[in-house]
Parts: sequence; C-alpha cells; structure tokens
Amino acid sequence: MSSEQVIQTKMNSSVQVAITPQSCLAIKAGDLASTHIIQVAKDYRTLRKASGWAITFSQNENKSACETLLTISVGEAVGAGRNIVISSMSLAEGLHVRLEVNNDAQDTEDFLKQHSASFVESVVSDLSAELAILQSAYQIAQYDKRYLVSQMMLKLSSHIFEEGVIDRFLSELVEELNVFMSNPITSMSVIKWDLKDNTFEMPAVLEEGKMSLGYDKFPISVLNGRPISRVIETGLPLLMTKSESHEALKKVNIHRSESAATYILPMDLGEHSGALSISSNCSEAFNGLDLACLQSAGEALSTIYRQNMLQSKTYQQANFDAVTGLANRAHFNRFLGNLNLDDEKYAGVLYIDLDKFKEVNDLYGHDVGDLYLKAVSGRIAGQLRDHDLPARIGGDEFAVVLDELQLPTDAERVAARILRSLELPLEIDGVEHNAGVSIGVCVFDNVVDVSLALKRADKAMYEAKTAGRGQFKVYSEGK
Repeated sequence: MSSEQVIQTKMNSSVQVAITPQSCLAIKAGDLASTHIIQVAKDYRTLRKASGWAITFSQNENKSACETLLTISVGEAVGAGRNIVISSMSLAEGLHVRLEVNNDAQDTEDFLKQHSASFVESVVSDLSAELAILQSAYQIAQYDKRYLVSQMMLKLSSHIFEEGVIDRFLSELVEELNVFMSNPITSMSVIKWDLKDNTFEMPAVLEEGKMSLGYDKFPISVLNGRPISRVIETGLPLLMTKSESHEALKKVNIHRSESAATYILPMDLGEHSGALSISSNCSEAFNGLDLACLQSAGEALSTIYRQNMLQSKTYQQANFDAVTGLANRAHFNRFLGNLNLDDEKYAGVLYIDLDKFKEVNDLYGHDVGDLYLKAVSGRIAGQLRDHDLPARIGGDEFAVVLDELQLPTDAERVAARILRSLELPLEIDGVEHNAGVSIGVCVFDNVVDVSLALKRADKAMYEAKTAGRGQFKVYSEGK
C-alpha cells in the first residue's frame, strides 16, 4: 500500500482524497471524512460554482514543520496564482485546517470568505471523531519512527564503542537515517562548546558524502549571528525552512549556492554542551515524521557520546599515568608481552631512572615535582618514533619499548639521544633544574623471552648508576 491512499468518487466531478500517515485506521477515518465533506459541500453555492477547491488538515509541530493528515480536492487542481485562501485556522492540539478555492467564480472574494468560513466550521465540528483518529494515527506513526530509529542506533553504536571514532559512525548514521526520512539528509555536523572558556569545536562534519574531523578550538564569538548561536543561548532546538536558513546566513555574509532546510538539536554531551545540526536541500522543510526520526537519533547519539567518553576516560585511567600522560606499568607490560617480532628484527627496552628527582621533590614540593616529571617525560617522548611506547612505571622510573629495530645498536642511539636531550636544564616556575638520568638497555630478538627484558634493562640501569650516573649501559649475558 502506498503512503497516499487515493479515493475516486462519482459526484459530478472527480474527488481525490490523500490521507497520511499510512494507516488502515487513518484511511478509514479519511474515507468517512471525505464522504461527509462532499455531502456538506453540496449545500454551499460557492463551492458548487468553483471549478476546483481543496481542504487540508495538518498536524503542526511548529511554524516550520507540519504533517498533512488529510487533503480532499474537488474538480480542477488548486493552482498557484488562481486560488484564494478562504479559511485558515489553527485548532486544538496543533491541528490546522486550510480551505482554498479556485478564483474563477463570479462571487467576490469577500462573499467567498463569508460563506465558505461556515463550511469549514461545520466540517470541523461534525468530523471531530474522525480527526481525532487521524491525529492518533499520526502519533502512532511518530512512535513507530522513533522506535525504528532507536533500534537502528543501537545496532550502529557498536562501531563507535569498538573503534572509538565517530567518522564511520556518522557516515553510516546518515545513510541509515535516510531510509526513514521523506527528506533525505544532505549534511550533518556535531558541534561542541564550552562556555567557561568561550570556545567551540566541530568534531565531525559530513557534507555531500565527504567526512571531515576536527579538534581545533575556535572563539565562540565566531558563531555570533548564526543560527547555532540561538541554540547556544536558549538550549532549545531550532527548526528552519530553506528560505529562513538562507536569510539567516545572508545576515552573516555566508554565501551558499544552495540553501537547505535545517534542524539544530541540542545534545547533552556530559562535560560539554553540544548540538547536532542536520540539513536537507531536497524540500522546503522537514515534516513532523522526519523530526521524530531526527529527535530519536539525537537522543541516542547523546547517550552514545557520553558513554563513549566515559569508556574512554575509564580506559585512560586504567592505562595511563595521571601526572605525565604516559603509559602506566600495566599498559607497558601488556604492550611488551604482545610484541610479535619478525625474523631478523630486534626490539629494545630502556629502563630510565631520574638521578635528582628526590632532591627536587624534597626541596620544592610535590607540585614542582609533578611538573618536573612532566617535563622529563616530554623530553623522553620527543626522541621516540610513533610506534615506540614510553611509560612511567614508578615514582621516578620510566621505561621505553623500542619496536622493530633494524640493528641491536639502534637502541643505544636512542638512549644516547635521550641523555643529550636531558642535558639541557628544565625550567620550572622560573627555576632551572638539571635532570640527570641513568639508563639501562636490553636488546632482544624473537628468541628471547620478553618477560625478562625489563628485569635485564633494570639490571643494566643499576650498572650505569654505579658507574657514575648520567650514562647508559647495555645488558650483557656475561655480566
């Protein structure tokens, strides 16, 4: 069955009845309503004389979105420039009725309005039961849309939880949502802002099938005058037609070749506020059922985002050191244990001990001590490749896994670079500190048990300390 049920009746002229939403209940109510309306219309000379007229019942979500529940047109189609809006009134619970008559009758416009208004009032009064059924069918259709979209979001959520990224998720979200939408989405953006430091960012933007990710922060003042600024100020959703969106963007000197119907939906992102901006250039406005889909998707996306951030925070706390941001001992051990070396390739472990940390901590306090550790960790990480892993494994002890070394001596070159980087003083709160370190090096291949690597590097580090500190020593079986 199509989404529109068309009924032809033989009453001097063809009568077309379009009923939405798709529902047997709605079709039955619309059939009863159309029969009654035609019977009542016979008593009005204005409508008998006109070559065509149409009466439409719509469910209004707000001024920019509505869903047509029932349209009955008689005779010639009511066309632009030929019709007179005889009556247009809003009824209870968002129901709106509109009567249009072709302007080819002999009666004056005032006469048409005077006599046809009573027709509309009579129809509305007599069809209260049928109209209530149509509204109920519309609400059921909204619930159905919300349920189907929520199930789809549940299925898609695995991507963002498993992969921790939003790009693939957002692309598939738009593709899946368009199955339910009568006005396909052409662009979708996630916007996040922080009113404490007056900045915003756009983590994900999907436009014309192209995905872009961004984590740069911009002054929130950049958004002044744009539609999104109204959502930030009020915390309420914003729905705009194509023309409204075009006019709003013109005011801030944004020139677009094609305007789009836009819906900006606030989202609770936990620590930050945000919004989902959705646009479609396929029609003048989103209708009520489209809004039900978008609202359900927005609510689910808010939950998914918060849970993903919570999961990321939990993962961060479980695997990384809170002071330096480097991997902690547990993460380091897992990374080392999962190494899978190819033949003729080597790996190395560096065990790094700070020679002067206790002195700095005792003399200047823990706050300066933490800054000292951060500065040292930055110097160490700066000498490594992207796939190497630096870690803080104790109070003043660091370790590094060097993966995929071509030669055993490559580990020694990295240790020498780290020593040189720490020869330069560390400036903290205007005070310069000399960061002496001792480094132990253990190099191994795929034959050696990796569980021994850290112990061997630790042993080599103590040899470096014993030899006078500020140097590195390589573990050797003979020592």
